[in-house]
Amino acid sequence: MMAVREALRVAGIGIDDVATFDLYSCFPVVVFNICDGMGIAPDDPRGLTLTGGLPFFGGAGNNYSMHGVAETVVRMRSAPGQFGLVGANGGIMSKYSVGVYSTTPLEWKPDRSAQLQAEIDAWPSVAVTEHPDGGGVVETYTVRRDNGRLTGIIVGRLDADNSRFLATTEDTELIALLTDGDPLGQPVSVRSFDYGNRCLPR
Repeated sequence: MMAVREALRVAGIGIDDVATFDLYSCFPVVVFNICDGMGIAPDDPRGLTLTGGLPFFGGAGNNYSMHGVAETVVRMRSAPGQFGLVGANGGIMSKYSVGVYSTTPLEWKPDRSAQLQAEIDAWPSVAVTEHPDGGGVVETYTVRRDNGRLTGIIVGRLDADNSRFLATTEDTELIALLTDGDPLGQPVSVRSFDYGNRCLPR
């Protein structure tokens, strides 16, 4: 959200002033993250893409946002004075860039990257335990399905020190909870082995 808010600040507009969006859409969560954070309804009449979205636009995926920028420029030239916003994701939702485009020029403003990075660096962080052993709770999860084999991937917090851990499971009871139940906040046991961290129900 910080990148979106900063781009809007530099442009001197609010989210309601944006006429068009093209939000990077490798996975739905990337789009919904921006929608939730900025108060944009998923069915906003302005739309969330100008190209059809990364899975559907028909070009090379490794330069998708260039196509979003190009289409935004076309739209802005055809509607002088309007603003279009393009969001581009990189990494694991860890690098997000935003551009606001318009035919309306602005005075140059100095870069605030160092100040923004200092704010980010001051945020509280969660300790991570690479080799967890003990009880914990499920924070979030996913299930991989490879050729009929189900593997649960769990991010959790250890009871002992509230540090975060990552583990997998092939336990049928725990897999059933992950696929059919409500596992968030549920207790688990986690052990560290030389072949990785494993979770079991508790």
